[in-house]
Amino acid sequence: MIAGISYALIDNVYYKRNNDTYDYVQPPIVVTNQVGANQGSVVNAVPQNAQTVVIAGTTYYVYNGDWYAPIANTNQFVIVAPQV
Repeated sequence: MIAGISYALIDNVYYKRNNDTYDYVQPPIVVTNQVGANQGSVVNAVPQNAQTVVIAGTTYYVYNGDWYAPIANTNQFVIVAPQV
């Protein structure tokens, strides 16, 4: 999920969910300088002192108010909306 939209990321190619299928799309653009501007940003690592939080079987990392979710089949993370 990036900015509330479901994507699949396969070999660094983005596919946007469209009902029961996924369509090829250009990588999402992250808008900055807004509340929640970091949401949707993709990073290669979480901050060293991030707290691990597991909700409904999904692991998140929280640091300084930002929530990081691992991106499946990659070593990257996406900043998501707070989960609680």
